[in-house]
Amino acid sequence: MKKNIQNTFTNEVTNFHKNNPLLSGINYLRLFALIQQKFNPNQEFIISQIIQQSFQELMQQRHLIIENELCRNVDHLKKQETQTDLKTEKILDYIHNLYPLSFQLEPAVYSLSLSKREIDMIMVKLITEKKVIKIDNDYYLENSQYEKIISSLKKYFQTEKELDIGSFKSITGLSRRIAVAILEYCDSQKITLRIGDKRILRKKDFIQ
Repeated sequence: MKKNIQNTFTNEVTNFHKNNPLLSGINYLRLFALIQQKFNPNQEFIISQIIQQSFQELMQQRHLIIENELCRNVDHLKKQETQTDLKTEKILDYIHNLYPLSFQLEPAVYSLSLSKREIDMIMVKLITEKKVIKIDNDYYLENSQYEKIISSLKKYFQTEKELDIGSFKSITGLSRRIAVAILEYCDSQKITLRIGDKRILRKKDFIQ
């Protein structure tokens, strides 16, 4: 019975990694609940003891590890980091090559052969690390692209006091829709201030 329980422990963890490649591990309480449900639905004390002993042996033999209440296979983190790095670079390249078109989830899923969940999780990570700038729900910029646009804005405001959409399109080469989205983002970041159909510089140290 113990061997069967241990095999089930390792299979549950392996299947969790397979279905959730970006997560570090399965909550160990959830894992125990699954094992108890399969082998000890009547909550018998002796069987609970066998389940606990089976898990302890797996830990001692370094087949499974618990960190921060998450149970994982020993080699999962290394595989996870490698896979995540490759997928992250894939998404960054996709966003970079897509410019100046807008990023949309559905085409990205098809083009990148990644799930929506994987893309969402990696995008959150990229945005947090400021490698990608979220302009709005449909438009994202790689940080280097955003910095290039900001550089053009700085150069413009060195000689001009007001900026309209036409001028912004001219200095960036962007379409009107994307230009509007980026200017609204600049407003939200208190870089520019909209007055009518024009913008003025809000941050006085912006062009320094």
